[in-house]
Amino acid sequence: GMNLTPDTESVLRKYVSSVPVVDAIVGDRVVLKTPETTGTPWVRVFQLEAPRAGKAEVDYLISYYVQLDCYSGTEKELADATLQMRTVRAAITEMPEQELEGAVVTGTKIHRARRFPDRDFTPPADRYMITATIWAHAAPESP
Repeated sequence: GMNLTPDTESVLRKYVSSVPVVDAIVGDRVVLKTPETTGTPWVRVFQLEAPRAGKAEVDYLISYYVQLDCYSGTEKELADATLQMRTVRAAITEMPEQELEGAVVTGTKIHRARRFPDRDFTPPADRYMITATIWAHAAPESP
């Protein structure tokens, strides 16, 4: 069959929400779009780019360039957003050692982790924006 590249947004979503320190802060609110209720913290996962890594002819190893927006929620304090960003950052850093469903991650690199309040909300929601590269390939087909 065709060799499909991993659905990295889905893999990231499942993985990040399964990490106990992240789960303690956001629970099941690791999402692909802004949730309807914005009072409590959430993390939005977004894939920006997915070029082929290296010179191979096949779409095997992919450099996923991703953005994770860590929102403290409109009822929360700045400290919550900071802790949330640091736990998400640690989770991404540890991804290559994990057994993941749907992908094998061989490396990660954090590029930016900056505070970037979202003024679409009133009052503005506190947000930390993490950008990272995740090198991944499809998990071997299960027999």
